[in-house]
Amino acid sequence: MIEKEDLKDWMNEADRIANEKEIEEYIDKAIKHNVLMGKYTFDISTGRYTTGGSERTGFYGIWYKKSLSTENQNVVHERIIEKYRKAGFDVEESSVDCGWSNFYRSLEFKNVDKMFEEESK
Repeated sequence: MIEKEDLKDWMNEADRIANEKEIEEYIDKAIKHNVLMGKYTFDISTGRYTTGGSERTGFYGIWYKKSLSTENQNVVHERIIEKYRKAGFDVEESSVDCGWSNFYRSLEFKNVDKMFEEESK
């Protein structure tokens, strides 16, 4: 039997939309930063390797919003990836190996400079 709390969680579109906007703002800033630095293929990762071990990035707390259930997070992630694909980006969800069996999720953007070539064809 479905619990009321589960149903309430599944219907929580407002929190999904708020998280979606927050993620988009972070991604847009990361795209801008990388393009300005001349990097057209890059990862936006939830973690990174350091000499002291692996650590979470600022993107971790946004991508894995504690106030959202895993199901809601997955819905948001799928929407985000689809939005950027529809905008012409070659983007995939992947993982980054930060050593010692620590893998962090990331969004891999490939050849963002090539998206204009596709438009002109």
